[in-house]
Amino acid sequence: MLVFLGLAAWSWRKWPDVFQDFGMELYLPWQLSQGKDLYADIAWKHGPLAQYINAGLFRLFGVSYSTLIAANLTLTGLVTILLHRLFNQFFDRLTAFSVSVVFLSVFAFSQYVRMGSFNFLSPYLHEQTHGVLLTLVMLWCWTRFCIRRQPGWLFGAGACLGLVALTKIELTLAAGTTTFCGLIGMVWFGPVETRRKFIAGACLVGGMAISIGLFLFFLSTRMPVGTALRGACGNFGNLAGNNVLHDEFYKYVTGLDAPLTHFWRTLWLTGGCVMVMGLLGWLCRRLGERQLSLPLVTVVSGGLALLGGLLPNGIPWPEIGLLLPVTTLCGGTWVLRQCLAQKDPLERIRRLPLLLWCVFALVMMTKMAFHVRLYHYGFTLAMPATLLLTGLCLNTWPRILEARWGGQPALRAAMVGLIAAGCLAHLTWANEFYSQKTLTVGATGDTMQAFPFELEPMGEVMRQTVTALNAVAPPKATVLVVPHGVTLNYLTRRANPTPFISLLGFDLKTYGGEMAVLTTVKNHPPDFIVLMHSGVKDFEYGYFGSSPGSGKALVEWIHSAYTPVKQLGAEPFTDERPGVVILRRATEGT
Repeated sequence: MLVFLGLAAWSWRKWPDVFQDFGMELYLPWQLSQGKDLYADIAWKHGPLAQYINAGLFRLFGVSYSTLIAANLTLTGLVTILLHRLFNQFFDRLTAFSVSVVFLSVFAFSQYVRMGSFNFLSPYLHEQTHGVLLTLVMLWCWTRFCIRRQPGWLFGAGACLGLVALTKIELTLAAGTTTFCGLIGMVWFGPVETRRKFIAGACLVGGMAISIGLFLFFLSTRMPVGTALRGACGNFGNLAGNNVLHDEFYKYVTGLDAPLTHFWRTLWLTGGCVMVMGLLGWLCRRLGERQLSLPLVTVVSGGLALLGGLLPNGIPWPEIGLLLPVTTLCGGTWVLRQCLAQKDPLERIRRLPLLLWCVFALVMMTKMAFHVRLYHYGFTLAMPATLLLTGLCLNTWPRILEARWGGQPALRAAMVGLIAAGCLAHLTWANEFYSQKTLTVGATGDTMQAFPFELEPMGEVMRQTVTALNAVAPPKATVLVVPHGVTLNYLTRRANPTPFISLLGFDLKTYGGEMAVLTTVKNHPPDFIVLMHSGVKDFEYGYFGSSPGSGKALVEWIHSAYTPVKQLGAEPFTDERPGVVILRRATEGT
C-alpha cells in the first residue's frame, strides 16, 4: 500500500500524453455519455467494452479526467491484488510481494519515452489495461478450478475470456491461447472423469458465449445488428483488412525494422545473463560453505547484487526485455517438465495455472516478438513475462541450486538485490521525464502535467490552442482537428461531427482511403477545422498532406472551403516546426 501511494503521489497527473492518444480516451467516453455510439457514429478500430465502461463512469460521476484517474487507480489496485494472490499460489509470499512491487514500480505508474500514456493510470488505450485485468481474473478462475475442480469456476473464466474478446486483439489472442492450453491440460493432466470434464468445458464455452452475447444485445439496441457485430469483431476485421507488417510503424513495433541487430543483441544479453547467474550461484555456494552467519550472508549477498545492478555501464536495463522470450520459453519448459514428472494427477493439475501463465506471457509478446522491451507497449505486453522472470529468479533458480549445492538463502538475497536495482533504475529513468513535467494543461478536474515548450512543444501548443479556439468558436460549434489532436475537442468540449478521431496515413487506409474519408467529411462539415502539426513525420507517409494517400486531397479541400482565422507557430505540415491554423467554414454551401 505504501509503495502504491508513494508512486501515485510522485507521478500525480503526469501520466498522459496531452496531445493525442490519451485525448481519445477522454473524448470517446465523453461523446458516448452524450448519446453517440461507437461504430455507428464514431469510427473505432478496437473492441467496445472499455469505452462504454468509461462512458458509464462519466455518466455516474461526471465528465472529468479525475473520474478516470479514480477508476484507473482502482483498476491498478485490483491488478496488484490479483498478481499477489496468483504468484503466492505459484511460488511463495516473498515472491508475490516482489512481483507486486515490480509491477507497481516498473509498469503501473512510470514513463520511459517522451510520449506519455504507456502506463496503467492513463493508458493510450483502456482496452489494454481492462483486458489485462480481465485476463488475470480469468487465470484466477483457472487456479481455483485446478484446486477445487468445480466447473463453476470455468464458467467465470469463460465469461472473462468473452469480455477480453471485446477489448484488443493481442489480449484476445493471449487469453484465447491460454484457455485452449488450459483445456488441453485439463484433459491431459486432470483426475476428473470424462463426464465432468465435458461439463467443465461446456461451462467455459457457455460463460464466453453469454458475456459476448449480452454485450452484443446491448449494442444491437443502439444500432443495427450488422453494425454491432462488425464493431464487436472489429479487432479481427482491421487486422485482416490491413497488412500491418508492411507499415513502417508496425515494423518498428515488432522489431522487423532491424531483426538481425535485435537477434545478436539478444544473444549477447543471454550470454551475459547466464554468466551473471552462474557467478552468483557459485559465490552463494562458497559463502554457504564457509558456515558464516546466515543474516550476514543474506545482507552481503543482497547488498552486493544491489550495488552491482546500479553500477554505471553495468546491467543495460533498457534492453533487458530482449531476454524475456528466452527466459519465458525456458521457464515454461521447466514448468511443463515439473508437471509431467508428477505421478499424482492432483499435483499435475495444481501446477497447471503456472504453465498457463507462461503461455499467456509468451503470446503477449508476439506483437514485439523481435524487439521485446519494457517501455512503450511493453507496459502491458512485456509485463507478464517480466513478472514470471521475477518469480523464476526468486524461487525456481534458488530451489534448483539448493537441491544441488545449497546456498539458497544467499542466492535469494542476491536476487532480491538485483530486482531492487532494476526497480530503482527504472524509477530513476522515469523520474528524468516526470521531474521535467512542469506545465499545466487543462483546468480543474481535467488538469494534466506536460513538458515545457523548450523540451516538448505540444503541451504548450495545446494549451494556447485551447485558449485561441475558445476565443473564436461559439460554445456549440463543431470542430475537426487534422490530422489528430482530439484532446482539443475534449478540453474545449466541442464535438467532432465526423466519425474520424484520427486521420494519419494508416487511419486513412483503414477507413477506406483518403477519398472515402474526404467524402464523409464533406457530408458532415465541421464549423471549424484546426490544422495541428507536431513537427513529426508520420513514418513512410511523411508530413500530413504531402502526397496522395496521406491527406493531400483533404488539405486542398480544407483550404478551398475554409478561411483561416488564427495561426499559432509555423505553417503546419511544412517542416519540423510545430504549428496550428484555426479555420472557419467559409459558406454553408461549400
